[in-house]
Amino acid sequence: MMKKRLPILYLLCILLCLTGCGAKKKTMTAGGMSITLTEEFSEGSYSGADCYYESAKAIVMGIRESKSDLEGTGLEMNSLRDYASELLNANGISSSSIIDGNNYLYFEYENDVNGEKYSYMTCVYENGADYWMVNFACTKGDYDKLKDDFLKYADSVTFE
Repeated sequence: MMKKRLPILYLLCILLCLTGCGAKKKTMTAGGMSITLTEEFSEGSYSGADCYYESAKAIVMGIRESKSDLEGTGLEMNSLRDYASELLNANGISSSSIIDGNNYLYFEYENDVNGEKYSYMTCVYENGADYWMVNFACTKGDYDKLKDDFLKYADSVTFE
């Protein structure tokens, strides 16, 4: 009798953990952009960012650029891919390629900050008269664990 109950109890524990152990989702809106993160994130501020969220392991920062502000710069930006390419060039990132996401493009790179390596996923969106750059960042050691979450967060982005 006990042998039959153990597999059932084991299965029940797994199901409870899978459905109840994850962090709850939380949609945050700022600057005309909404993103669904988890309750682990709180709103912060960062100079020049239209939105900024942080958790113990990651940051998310969104910056909007008006297409009209970019027109007089001499840069060829006729598409979202052009915008992503210019971001790579402007930041001296040559080790990354542009990847197609769901309604956005993204690229990944690493950078040293105060002697520690960080990994970044930068997603770019086109919203009417604006381009948006949404940057996800964490320590290099956490990136492989967080990359799928970053992609889910990026997929959740909407604009007003």
